[in-house]
Amino acid sequence: MALVELAVEWVDAATAASAVYMRCSRHYDTQGKASLRLALLQGQSVWQTEVHERQKPSVLDCTASEYLRALERAFTTAGDAAFTYKWVREKATLTLMEQAAGAFAMKYTSLKFERVENEELQDTYWQELLHEVVALQTQSQDERSRQRQRISELEAMLVAKDKLLETVLTAKQRLEEELFGKFCAVLNTKKEEIQRLQHEMAVVRVRSDGKAAPLHSNKKRAAKAKQPAKKKKPLGAKLRKKMESDEEDEEEDEYPSEEEEDEDDSDISGHDEEDNDSSSSKSRWSSSRVKQERAVDAYNRPGWKTTSQVCTAADVLSDMDAIMKDEVEEDERTSTVAQTSAPRKRPPPRRSSNEIAEKKPRPNGKETKAKAPAPPPRKPASPVKAIDSEEEDILDMLA
Repeated sequence: MALVELAVEWVDAATAASAVYMRCSRHYDTQGKASLRLALLQGQSVWQTEVHERQKPSVLDCTASEYLRALERAFTTAGDAAFTYKWVREKATLTLMEQAAGAFAMKYTSLKFERVENEELQDTYWQELLHEVVALQTQSQDERSRQRQRISELEAMLVAKDKLLETVLTAKQRLEEELFGKFCAVLNTKKEEIQRLQHEMAVVRVRSDGKAAPLHSNKKRAAKAKQPAKKKKPLGAKLRKKMESDEEDEEEDEYPSEEEEDEDDSDISGHDEEDNDSSSSKSRWSSSRVKQERAVDAYNRPGWKTTSQVCTAADVLSDMDAIMKDEVEEDERTSTVAQTSAPRKRPPPRRSSNEIAEKKPRPNGKETKAKAPAPPPRKPASPVKAIDSEEEDILDMLA
């Protein structure tokens, strides 16, 4: 049940206008059909009516239940702007005008009221209305008291929440500081333990190195003493010839002739060319020296083990072929280097009479030997000779 004030438009101007109130309540009959009981109050006069679903105008495009809900919403909501009201006091008719687009309004429905003439009924109605107003006030007061109590409870909860939050934050900070302190202590302990272990490892390593060094040197000495002297193998014919030729070349290189000395003293401008010639000869002698050392190392190696000895003639021939091929390639390479690096002959410089007189033979009776012409570059050894020398070397090794 609700009571609202309606802003109505008085159609009959002769009647004095006054405030109009509408009281609306929903009721249901025995069949379950709903209806609205409306009471219009104007001054001390009371008009009332009852609206059913069957009273819906046929021109409205809605159902009967929607029609009742629209009326109930209009008479129970204060300040509802969905309708405007026109009140005719003489006919006791209330017309509802629905607002359309713009300022145009259409008639929604008209309600016919009946005036309550009996004073006793009017007094009863007013008593019920006053009782209802008091009940609404009491209900609103109770609602306000409950809201105030709820607000006070929420404020108390908010204060308790703030205190609890502060306590939790303090405990959290204290716990974090305690855990951090313990963590730092554990780290410091681990660090000290690691440093101690590293120091101990360093001490043990120094002691072990000091003890192992003499022991290792003693073992080396004992191993050297136990090793038997290696027996040198006899040199082959080809190797002996190479060694002799290399020695002769070295002697010639170490003791140059007097003419070469004179040329070196007189011809300063050709010093760079002689350096190039000497570098080429040195490279030739160094290559021969390397070959000699390799051959000596090959002959000085210990005897083969029984597992790697040649057991068949095919193995011997295959090894001989490989050795022959290597020797031929090495001889060809040596001859090519000798031909490319052979020194160019230069004409002797002109000498003065004083220099010729100084260079005459001395009276000690020793005759200066004429410088022999430069020997032609050695030709590569023929395959037949290489085969003979290699066969001889292999036979010496097998013996």
